[in-house]
Amino acid sequence: AIPDYEEDHDLRLAAYNTYDPDFTVDQVMSFRTPEAPKASIEGAEIAGIPRQTYTGQPIIPLPKVTLDGATLAAGIDYELSYADNTELGVATVTVTGIGKYQGSASAKFVIGRASAQQPAGGEFIDVPRSGEWFSSVVYEAVDLGLMGGYAPEDGGAPVMFGAYDSLTRGQLALVLYRMVNGQEPDGAAANETAFADNPDAQYFTAAVNWAAKEGILKGSEAGGTMLVRPNDPVTRQEFATMIYRFAQAQGVDMTADSSALADKTDAASIADWALEAVTWASAKGILGGYDNHDGTFTISPSGETARVEAAKVLVMTYKLLIDSKL
Repeated sequence: AIPDYEEDHDLRLAAYNTYDPDFTVDQVMSFRTPEAPKASIEGAEIAGIPRQTYTGQPIIPLPKVTLDGATLAAGIDYELSYADNTELGVATVTVTGIGKYQGSASAKFVIGRASAQQPAGGEFIDVPRSGEWFSSVVYEAVDLGLMGGYAPEDGGAPVMFGAYDSLTRGQLALVLYRMVNGQEPDGAAANETAFADNPDAQYFTAAVNWAAKEGILKGSEAGGTMLVRPNDPVTRQEFATMIYRFAQAQGVDMTADSSALADKTDAASIADWALEAVTWASAKGILGGYDNHDGTFTISPSGETARVEAAKVLVMTYKLLIDSKL
């Protein structure tokens, strides 16, 4: 077999005999030098891709690629290709060696929603930037585009988060919608569900439509009428159930330690329909319970969820969703 070669060369061989002037040798020999072995790019480090913002168009970040401490050059040492880089979620960039390099290496990056509108003055009046257990997680929920503050009637920037207001079922449907959809729901959407209390053109209408189709919100019957109760505070066991169903719909690994409720003093008060979901949420650390300071915790399954508590749970849920795809 003839190997691949990189360059052609000519070698001229000339010889003379001083004793015999008629004797000469003059011959040209042609040969080619073999191509230098190509280095594998499979061990390259692909860095410098922060969280990207969803635009509805393909996201094409340019990473820094290094191999054995040397920075490689795009177009000379490697080419880039992308997969799943348009929608919300986890995308992949692949580096394929060219020139002196061969093989490929890949890395994943996150495409998320744009941040929610920042509060007027950069800080909610009821959530300081530091000093409270919930300070960082509330602003993280805002930066991730999951939650925002209450918009004033004049349409300006929000000034209040509603820290200790109870999260409603409609608000939770909206946040879960935001996790997997790049745009805000249609504010003029018509009710597409069997729920009599999901009226047209409410802030939650389209989100409830979506949550019902995904099996996240199932509602309940009252006097022959199906109700979803979007304006009711979501109880902690309802919260866990909606998060559980959401995670299932997104393909998250649902295995959990069945003993997660062993240290929860009120586990017996969890409704049968919520027990599996609360166990899973507790095992994942999403619903940890209130510390009794004696080695045990209280779930308070029928209790309401303050918006600052919800911010923590929802940021953890978002990270769980992303981690499951990385």
